[in-house]
Amino acid sequence: MADIVRDKPVYSPFLDIVEKKDGYLVMADFPGAKADTVEVKVDGDVLTVTAKTEPIEVGGLPLIYREYRDRDFETSLRIGEGVDREKIEAELKEGVLVITLPKAKAVEPRKILVKAA
Repeated sequence: MADIVRDKPVYSPFLDIVEKKDGYLVMADFPGAKADTVEVKVDGDVLTVTAKTEPIEVGGLPLIYREYRDRDFETSLRIGEGVDREKIEAELKEGVLVITLPKAKAVEPRKILVKAA
């Protein structure tokens, strides 16, 4: 197995999870990330979210002091069988990623027709 070499630190984002009647909302902070650098993947029962940020440039002006850092983010969550994986959606707005995890429809009971042989 190859070692993973990272050129900058990786942080876990702050996140909240809310249960709604028809699903769940996962809200994660990704300050400085752009939508094209955020990736949401589902592999089995694991939802993984990653994001990359770039240094903030201020029109070529000299930097005197820096607290903003370019950093990568990563977090993983286990999702149960009650989540409809085909309908998961994600939207990044003002640095907050909102992932919608709809609940799967319950299997409706049905009557099975018995045929005579």
